[in-house]
Order: sequence, then C-alpha cells, then structure tokens
Amino acid sequence: MIGLGSDPGVCLVQFLSCHVSFYRLFEHEVARKLKLRLGDLRCLAQFGLETEIPVKRLTQRLGLSSSRVSGILDRLEKRRMVKREIDVRDRRSIIVHATAKGKRGVEDFYASLSEIYGPAVADIDGEELATTNRVLGRICASLTCGLDSGDPVSGTFHHPDTGI
Repeated sequence: MIGLGSDPGVCLVQFLSCHVSFYRLFEHEVARKLKLRLGDLRCLAQFGLETEIPVKRLTQRLGLSSSRVSGILDRLEKRRMVKREIDVRDRRSIIVHATAKGKRGVEDFYASLSEIYGPAVADIDGEELATTNRVLGRICASLTCGLDSGDPVSGTFHHPDTGI
C-alpha cells in the first residue's frame, strides 16, 4: 500500500477521495431533508452565487447531458423552485432563475454546509484558509482546464463567472 507522504499526487488523491466521500454523504442527507433528488439539489446549489444561469452553463457545470438537465429543470419548475425564460440578449438561449422558494432551498443547503464545515475550519486562521483556497484553486484550474467556458482560473478558486 502506498503511504500518504510518498507521492504528492497520491496524497492529493487520498485527500480528495476522503473529502468527496464525506461530501457525497452530506449531499444525500441534505437532498433527503429538502425532499429533492440528488441531481435536483446539485442543480439548485448552482444558484448560491448567482440568480440566473444559462441552461448551457448548468449543463457544463453539472457534467450532464442537456436532456438530463432539462428533466431536472422540469422537476424544479414543477416545485416552483426555478423558472426558465428566453434570454432577451440571445433568443436562442434559455436562462434559468431561482425563484424565492428555490432561493430558500439554496439557503438551506448552504446553512447545512456551514453547520458541517464551519466547526472543521473554526480553528484555521484567515491566512491559512486563503492559502488553502489558492492552492486548491490552482489544482482545480489545472484539472479542469478547458472544461468551463469561462476564463481560466488564475491561482485562486473562484466562480468563473462572478469572480467570487
């Protein structure tokens, strides 16, 4: 068995694997709590930083086919959590908006996220968190180069559209 410190790539994969496993359990629990399917929750969570997102961008971010995203949006629309509209700037594009009910779902998701992750980072100072954010951002940028239609991330992990 390969040890943690033997290779930086292996160390990173082990760290990410542990985190992803935990995060998946967390997502399932929040989806159950909000009475959403997992894909619906993941789609809704995209509205944490934005109030409107083009369907094409949602498809890219979720890594799903347009037909799968369409089904997710149908369910979320039926629950009055999102609304689709034709983009006034480009009538070929559809923009998705989170409704007030959808925004409450997003707030519940992020509140649950804070409950779980807040204590884990409470003893870490701002400089250490900023360094962690920058390092993970660089790793994400190198792993996702060319996957997002936005500008390449330049050393900090932030939303490709808002810069946050």
